Amino acid sequence: MARHLAQRRTPPVEGKSLGLRIAWLHLESRVVDRASVEARTGAGLEAPERKPAAPQGPRQPERWRLARGESRSVTGFILPQLELFLPHGIAIETRFRSEIVDTHQGTALAVANGEADVATNNTTDFERFRQQFPAEAERLQVIWQSNPTPPALLVVRRDQPAALQKKLQAFLAGYGVARGPRGDAEREVLKSLHAPLGFLVQDNSVLASTAALDHQVARQRALSAQWVNAAAREARLERLEHGYQAQMAVLREPAP
Repeated sequence: MARHLAQRRTPPVEGKSLGLRIAWLHLESRVVDRASVEARTGAGLEAPERKPAAPQGPRQPERWRLARGESRSVTGFILPQLELFLPHGIAIETRFRSEIVDTHQGTALAVANGEADVATNNTTDFERFRQQFPAEAERLQVIWQSNPTPPALLVVRRDQPAALQKKLQAFLAGYGVARGPRGDAEREVLKSLHAPLGFLVQDNSVLASTAALDHQVARQRALSAQWVNAAAREARLERLEHGYQAQMAVLREPAP
């Protein structure tokens, strides 16, 4: 039985995801977050007039030192790669002069301290960075922002005991709802987790935006790769599309 928690919504629906028999508990923040790219002020990389529409890719990326997140980070790697760099023919892993792989705070500090020229980040973490390191943040400028990111999700395997699933779901969905001192204390915890509105129950369809993002990344990489001929590239694109449509069918599968 698929169980989803986001931030306060609908009852769970049975289902599967990614071909696995899984139960999901989803935590979804209502804060609108975007991937962002920051550069040191005066470094020669200017912010585009409109963000994220029609972004300008960095000219001569071989000149720049990049600080980025690890390759599975949505805002530290995937969205900047998908929406900014790959459309301009820039592969994050190979085109820059050097790279530092770190947390969002670490990448911002690397640029602020002159160890890198460009950093991937996100709007939520950069605002946190401003509060913790105001002097360093003053040295940075945002040069690009993505479309809103998919929601953060908390999941649990479907083969876990049903009683445990229900207990987890009830605890998380009810956390921060009660009135009085206990509820106040729980809401303070939620604020510290940057999820002040609490958790919502969701079904498998909430994973659609994440599946679409993964598909777009794989498709962009296929389009940017070198192929022995056009037929090989088209075959790869066809396999990706077939896999994506099969995955989406599973995510839309109603409860039996």
